[in-house]
Amino acid sequence: SLGYLVPGNVVNNPNSGFGLFDGNYAALAQLSIRPSRAFNVGLTYVRSYSNNEGGVNLTGGTGSAFAAAPFGRVATTANHYGVQASFRFGPGFTLGGWAGLTDAEAEAGAFRGANAQSFNWAANLAFADFGKKGNLLGFIVGQPPKVTSNDLDGSFRGQVAPNREDDGTTLHVEGLYRIQVSDSISVTPGVIWLMNPEHNDDNKNIFVGTIRTTFS
Repeated sequence: SLGYLVPGNVVNNPNSGFGLFDGNYAALAQLSIRPSRAFNVGLTYVRSYSNNEGGVNLTGGTGSAFAAAPFGRVATTANHYGVQASFRFGPGFTLGGWAGLTDAEAEAGAFRGANAQSFNWAANLAFADFGKKGNLLGFIVGQPPKVTSNDLDGSFRGQVAPNREDDGTTLHVEGLYRIQVSDSISVTPGVIWLMNPEHNDDNKNIFVGTIRTTFS
């Protein structure tokens, strides 16, 4: 499948930096492979451009501030690579996960030509019909987008530069339980545990409780 997205742009904004050719965009291509009924693999590639008019956000709001804008408010191009997979071990148990790599380049400013890479991954377990038909117990563990390499690590081409690499590692641990109340209503309570938020080992852990109700 092929897609074209323009995140952050407003179609009725006539200002420079918000147009079809000079505004933020992302072009996506995806390939889905199903070797068997139980095994699925997906490959994704995205080419994106973000300017400092529409805002630089390479991660869609997840991960660290450095991963979202590895060079700060500077026009940035990026190649995003992703792989997703799932395997169903019988009717009640599915193991899945994904990994993603972003290779970004600064396109303006004093650090034009600088490169940065960020990485994310996750694994998940799902137990279908757990406790009752239609219910689902799920667990997720992973690492939000983290800058693993950045030319801006204190110096760049002989000039002083900020250090925009993530030194620590955040882990996202989540549990959820979908309760099928009726054929058309489900309620899903859950809890999220973020260890070392913002990939900073000095930050305190964060716990978030969630509840979602779905009408279909």
